[in-house]
Amino acid sequence: RLAARLAHHWDLAGDVTRALSATMEAASDAERLFGFAEASRHWHRAVELLESKPSLAADVDLGELLERAGEAAHLAGEYDLAVAALHNRLRLAPATGLEPARLRARLGRKLLAAGRSREAVDAYRQASALLPAEVSLTERADVLAGHAEALLQIGDYSRSRSEAERALELVHRAGAGTASAQVLATLGFSLAYLDDPDAGLAAMTEGLRVAEESLRPEDVGQAFIHLAELLSGPLNQPARGVQVAQRGVARLAELGLRRTYGAALQAIAADGLFRLGHWDQAEAVVDEALTLRPTGLESLRVRLARCKLLVGRGDFEQADKELEAVDVLSAGTLGPRYRVPLLTLRAGLEMWRNQPDRARHLVREGLDAMQQQGSDDIWVMAPLVWHGLRAEAESAALAGRMGAPREEQMQRLRAHMQDLKRRAAQAVTAVQATVTAYLELCQAEETRAAGHSDPDAWDQCGMSWQRLDQPYPAAYARLRQAEALLAQRTRSSTAVEALRSAYDAARRLKARPFLAQIRDLATRARITLPDSEPTLVVAPVPVPPSPEPATVPAARSPQPPAGPPPELSELTDRELEVLAEVAEGRTNREIGERLFISEKTVGVHVSHILAKIGVRTRVQASGLLHRARAATQKDGGMPV
Repeated sequence: RLAARLAHHWDLAGDVTRALSATMEAASDAERLFGFAEASRHWHRAVELLESKPSLAADVDLGELLERAGEAAHLAGEYDLAVAALHNRLRLAPATGLEPARLRARLGRKLLAAGRSREAVDAYRQASALLPAEVSLTERADVLAGHAEALLQIGDYSRSRSEAERALELVHRAGAGTASAQVLATLGFSLAYLDDPDAGLAAMTEGLRVAEESLRPEDVGQAFIHLAELLSGPLNQPARGVQVAQRGVARLAELGLRRTYGAALQAIAADGLFRLGHWDQAEAVVDEALTLRPTGLESLRVRLARCKLLVGRGDFEQADKELEAVDVLSAGTLGPRYRVPLLTLRAGLEMWRNQPDRARHLVREGLDAMQQQGSDDIWVMAPLVWHGLRAEAESAALAGRMGAPREEQMQRLRAHMQDLKRRAAQAVTAVQATVTAYLELCQAEETRAAGHSDPDAWDQCGMSWQRLDQPYPAAYARLRQAEALLAQRTRSSTAVEALRSAYDAARRLKARPFLAQIRDLATRARITLPDSEPTLVVAPVPVPPSPEPATVPAARSPQPPAGPPPELSELTDRELEVLAEVAEGRTNREIGERLFISEKTVGVHVSHILAKIGVRTRVQASGLLHRARAATQKDGGMPV
């Protein structure tokens, strides 16, 4: 602290020589105390002081100052500043030889942290090409290890493992004994994903031990991130992954990396909690991470975790803003490993908004990215393909207004389904189980898109996701199972049970858009949901039997505060429901499908409605309903 005060004093006094010396000492003191943000400010100020008095360059190396400034900025989470410092350092370096190779490798690491993974791969490739033949084995291994990490970040797990294995071999040949922490963490992830989870986890655990022994904060952070991410995601052990992430957050706070690696771990923990259905806890973790103001890749991770919750809970406006910001920041820089989940999430948001055409476009963009850039990450690709089939099914459900499924897109999605099935068969058991569950969703959506949603297929989906302990997709499958059964007007008790199961899960999660879909289906099918909110105002008079016997239990009809408008008071519950559908412009066939009654029965209801309210056409009946709604809302009553 004394050096920092002296630096400030000499700086104000205009004594550049003494200010520079004290500033460098203050930066070193801050680094020893893991105060990387303060160290970054001091190192960058030292660079400015030296550039203001070039005669001091005989005693102080500007290149070294830039490297120290870049490293401190990197550890402080100021990634753009770190990248800029390394670019400036490279301008001072020769064109060939070990020095530019070493600097480009460092630049690659900074670019990775900034979320610019494609640029990082290029930087490491250039570094490898620049390495002279006589370079030491350990230096070559360091470059290979960084390249392996960059390849991992873009989802190229096969090449990542190959580069990491080469690095490991070089380290052993150099007689270093135990491999570096970074090599073990990177190799362990690829190995666990592609071939052998036990061997991969063992390598990652060893990598964490080596990182702790060497006390290199960056390596400790990277080892925790890879281990937590693998467990929470591809290996489908989210509870264990959350525990590892939480332990890592505490450790990295001690090492001064709370804002950077700690924030990334909180994003991973939030994702795991989301999958487990603990959305309130996930929201608290994300909110805490955001107070750290993370940047670069950590910011993208945290924002994506938050957007999952925003979309799931129906805050579409805020989710759209966040996703748009992430999209702008990441376009052209992120590999499929992060780009595809972003597009998948945006597609899901558009489907909740009843915009399947927009969802189709986003899915196509994601499929293009996977094909153009290549990726081994079937765990990331599977949800995208499901969203593609789901968009086609949503289009079919909105046929006449949004358009039917497009055969060209369907053929492309089917091809990807076959590719996923082939690759899943070669994957480790945990990855295979998750990808297979997504494929089951795809197959079920395909039946929905074809107009004959298969309840047995949806039942299988529900059971698969229950086994994976992921309540959200399991509940979605139960909703679709109930919908398919009700469309057949058979097996009503199973449909009711499935719908209530979905409702219980959605209510626990506070998944408002999902709850709205469940309540809408329950209203149309006249199923009573426990403690459900009223969604339709009906007439206070007794309801006569429908011309077609109901196949599901009838819902209790809540009394409106002031009753329906006089013009509609003679209509029964079912007639009010049919009139509401008529006012939406639906045909008798479409109304029958939505209310799970025959087209003939709809026709009978429409005839009764026209007679009771004294009009001759459907248009006149619709206009009367719209006027009644407007008057009711103006008077402060409940909408009809």
